[in-house]
Amino acid sequence: MKDSENLGIKTIRYNSTDSTQLRAKEVLKNQELCAPFCITAGTQTGGYGQAGRAYYCPYGGLYMSLVVPGKDFRYKFATGFVAVCVARAIERAIAQDPRSLAVKWVNDLLLDGKKVGGVLIEKVGGHFVIGVGLNLIQTEPVPEELGERIGFLNAAVSAADIVREIMTLKLTDAQVLTEYKKYCNIDGLNVDGSIDYVAPDGKSTKKFSNL
Repeated sequence: MKDSENLGIKTIRYNSTDSTQLRAKEVLKNQELCAPFCITAGTQTGGYGQAGRAYYCPYGGLYMSLVVPGKDFRYKFATGFVAVCVARAIERAIAQDPRSLAVKWVNDLLLDGKKVGGVLIEKVGGHFVIGVGLNLIQTEPVPEELGERIGFLNAAVSAADIVREIMTLKLTDAQVLTEYKKYCNIDGLNVDGSIDYVAPDGKSTKKFSNL
């Protein structure tokens, strides 16, 4: 365990674990550390994303969960804020080899049209557990069922890079929406992360992100 790049944030590192989100929740429940703190892993055997869907977690990736107090993380569109922070970290890493970076609503990160990462935020009591997964370097064949949808950064992004963005970037809710729109080209996006759309029955309604 050590502090994350002089920000005073304790980090617990695993070579392999089932899920950094689950480990972070366990640390919270057992009051082993005071937030903010971070859990990282070299791979996950039970990583999950939105709606509990299984998340591909090969070695060579970055898997992390940052726990922050709710009082320090008051965004109407929290997922959008974190997606912007991760995108900024990626942009710095690929600056010498610029490629097309985008966010697919609500939480997928795409590079040249292929998914290279995702963001998951869960609220636990008075805390937010912020999960980030990135495919950095390919170390094994991609499962056939994932086909051509998965990509790799082939660049170095560290947990400390992302922690620093999340903990130091200060945006208003309006600025979060503006920054998010730079990466996510979607019509009808609202400041809370919802989108306006017309349902099959012709009625205008809103579809919400998780957070």
